[in-house]
Amino acid sequence: MQTPTISTWQRLKKQELSCEEALSLMVDEQGTVNQALLDREVSSRFSRHFQDKSSLPPAIPLLLWRGCYYLGSPVELSSEVVRKLVDRTGSEIKIIPISDKSYRPGFIAKT
Repeated sequence: MQTPTISTWQRLKKQELSCEEALSLMVDEQGTVNQALLDREVSSRFSRHFQDKSSLPPAIPLLLWRGCYYLGSPVELSSEVVRKLVDRTGSEIKIIPISDKSYRPGFIAKT
């Protein structure tokens, strides 16, 4: 029987990791996201701010920490797009570059 993987966000909340350590576990040097460490609650909280999921830029919610969403994106998001995300979520937004192959379109909508 396989033990369920504890999400990086859960470990961060328990203060087992720093935010920097959490991000380095989630996204390696090549920009590959460890999908098993993502937390559905983070994605759910982020997606609640958007009724029309198709209007979202290509981004995966990686972490929510101290009022900041860390989003992984395979493309550079313009400051205007980031500002709209900040306005919509009421949170700070930091973009973490990820590889194209790590981005799964519709990930947020599936949560």
